Amino acid sequence: MKLDNSKTIILETRGEDIRVKNVVDIKVKAKQKIELDYSEYAQEHDKKLFIDAPFLKDLKVGQQIKFHQSNVVIKIKESKDDMVICEVIE
Repeated sequence: MKLDNSKTIILETRGEDIRVKNVVDIKVKAKQKIELDYSEYAQEHDKKLFIDAPFLKDLKVGQQIKFHQSNVVIKIKESKDDMVICEVIE
């Protein structure tokens, strides 16, 4: 084996991170409907979930989003412009 001083490149391929922009904690339970809306800035709202996902309008009915820190999974039920209506499934 020969060692050299070449550079190593690391490529992260896990996908896009979605960050929740609500400053208020939101409690959800299974089968609950919740609205997702796009925002780059922090929001004080406890009935709607704001995320920094500019691709929100491209989500399709039936797709799922999992929030890893809380293990909450939501399913897209309806899509309108920059707002999506979801149902909590876990």
